[in-house]
This record gives sequence, structure tokens and C-alpha cells, in this order.
Amino acid sequence: MSATTHFKERVAQRIGPDVCGQALADRLVKAVAEGDEKFARFACRSRNGPVYRIEVEDKGTFYVAMNRLKNTAITILPAGGTLARKKGRRKKKLRGTKK
Repeated sequence: MSATTHFKERVAQRIGPDVCGQALADRLVKAVAEGDEKFARFACRSRNGPVYRIEVEDKGTFYVAMNRLKNTAITILPAGGTLARKKGRRKKKLRGTKK
């Protein structure tokens, strides 16, 4: 399992119902394991684990919070928002393009 139900719901909501959340998560997990920075680039750490920046073709820039212990995508966030990090750290501004 590489995607939580929450992740799949957020993909449909934030990217669109035409994008398969499970396929996106599988591709992300594979890219992270293989070090493919063309698809998934490390952005920062959140409270729960690493966050990767991805470009979805014709949809824009998104950020995916991962649980590295379980190799699972937890949620996806659009560019332009902020991400809470560990206690005492400033929020991370999520930069990128929206389409």
C-alpha cells in the first residue's frame, strides 16, 4: 500500500478526478526509492516525515507528505499554502505554479 485513503481523496479534490491517486503514489514511492529528482524533489520535513515537491503535467506544482517507514503517501498539498513543521520551526511556504 503506497497511498492512504485520505491521499487518494485529496488527489481527486485538489488535482482532479482524472488523476489516479494510487498510480501517483506508486510513481512517487518508486521515484523516491530510485532517487529520481526529475519527478520527486525533497522539499522539507514535516512533523510526520519528508515532504516532496512534484510537478503534475498540466496541473501545476504539488507537495506530498510521506511516511517513510511505511513508504506511504499521506496527503497532497497545492502550491501557495503553508506546511506546519516540527515544534518551534516556522511554517514552510509551499512555492510553485498553479494551473
